[in-house]
Amino acid sequence: MDAKKSLTGRWTTEAASILAREVSAEMRIEPAEQLPLSGASLCFEIRCTGSVAGSMLVMAETAGLHALLVAAGLASEAAASIEDWEIELWQGLVAQAAQAALAGEAHATAGVAEKSTWERGIPAVALEVVIGEARMLVAVADRTQSMQPVISAEPTSAAASAGSGQPASLPPGVELMVDIELEASLRFGSREMSLNQVLDLGPGDVIELDRHIAEPVDLLVGDRIVARGEVVLVDGNFGLNVTEVATAERRLESIRCLF
Repeated sequence: MDAKKSLTGRWTTEAASILAREVSAEMRIEPAEQLPLSGASLCFEIRCTGSVAGSMLVMAETAGLHALLVAAGLASEAAASIEDWEIELWQGLVAQAAQAALAGEAHATAGVAEKSTWERGIPAVALEVVIGEARMLVAVADRTQSMQPVISAEPTSAAASAGSGQPASLPPGVELMVDIELEASLRFGSREMSLNQVLDLGPGDVIELDRHIAEPVDLLVGDRIVARGEVVLVDGNFGLNVTEVATAERRLESIRCLF
């Protein structure tokens, strides 16, 4: 299993592949700016057992799922409501994607979850599945944890200060600066553009970046990467679920470019 990519990221990649195969249609999965409304959605809980334990929650718009299947020519547009087989198809896809994402290190089963399981403020990745003009909002929340022993990349001496979030030994004078607020930013990707392309930009234009949706984004302080993770929505605001952290020494280096 690729430890550098979160379970949610791997699930997204596998779900895109499996869904495209199942519906035999061109589709894509993109980041979304809002979560599906729980009152009009299907919610499944993926329970994991093995070296990865816990559960993932996947919530998807009911109307959006039906619209996708209509766009793919699998469901009838005249149907008054979503049918049982459509729900079963989605549940099977959710479970298949989870099992593929776990890469044999754990077993996954998907069952219906109560919508109340989505607690207020739970970190969730908002996605949008698109086939033609049809769109379905999806939210994925990862509540799993690895049961493997954690091997720290930091020196052993750093363990004593883990609770404080500070390196075990700070360079002289740095301890006087630890309360200074620094501006951090997220970098989703980049692309080289000519001046002519920049001048030609207009509303509605789409710029493709050099990073796949399932790849982590960078957290920068100054011009240094201090962490990586996946974008989530928390109470309507963007957030970062950290999956990788630079060494304490490298994080301290990010201060140099600010003074």
